[in-house]
Amino acid sequence: MVLSGRVERSVREAIRWERRVLGIGRWLSPQVRRRLRQLVGAGPLQEGRRYAPTDELPRLFQLLNNRRARYVVLRWFDGLPDEVDGDIDFLVADEDLPLFESVLRSESGGIPCDLYSESGRRGYRYADMPYFPPHLAKRILSRAIIIAGPLNVPCDEDHFLSLAYHAVYQKGLRSGLPTMLSPVQPIPAPLHDYQGTLLRLARKLGLSVEISMEDLEDFLAENGWRPADPMLRQLARHNPWLRKRMLVAGEAKPRATVTKVQVA
Repeated sequence: MVLSGRVERSVREAIRWERRVLGIGRWLSPQVRRRLRQLVGAGPLQEGRRYAPTDELPRLFQLLNNRRARYVVLRWFDGLPDEVDGDIDFLVADEDLPLFESVLRSESGGIPCDLYSESGRRGYRYADMPYFPPHLAKRILSRAIIIAGPLNVPCDEDHFLSLAYHAVYQKGLRSGLPTMLSPVQPIPAPLHDYQGTLLRLARKLGLSVEISMEDLEDFLAENGWRPADPMLRQLARHNPWLRKRMLVAGEAKPRATVTKVQVA
């Protein structure tokens, strides 16, 4: 079972409330907690969830700019800081995590912000692993651009690649992207338009790639964005499409990352 985008968000908030208020989950093993999330079709909870006061978001980004913080808002940043599309996902250089902790709150209320560290530091990871392979996170931060706000975002190439990575390896069927595999099916109503956004970026960059799960995964592999074997197997625990993809390919172990096409 794979939940629709809005239902999944409600389930994830309910899981966070249970963890914060009731605390029953602390008595369950990590394996049991992961299996329960899989059964209801919800992805893994982020470790670095913080909150920004709704009326102070422009001041937050101005402060980050004044302090020359090394970070990017990974996606869905059109309209920021005045309009927020859901939560805000930050990739942050390790040395700037204390700055974010000083200006964001751990208590719920306000705009949800998820912090992911460049190296995958504990407390700022995704599913017990770095959000991106650290060398790719370093690349994204080093090539960041500043847009009106002011806020830091990935350059166009890294925006496309990181969003494709997120859709294929982390969101999976919850991205709504089409797949040729059966019987797995994408959800019909994802929270965000992954297909339209990736298509727009591909056209802007002059890339020839079909916006489907399989074609994007091949493209990521060809450009050095396929995770290494241990990370890929761990991602597959939360990703039914990826498990099916590996099974259909007949891979006891995923193939190694290759580099054929350079986008940048």
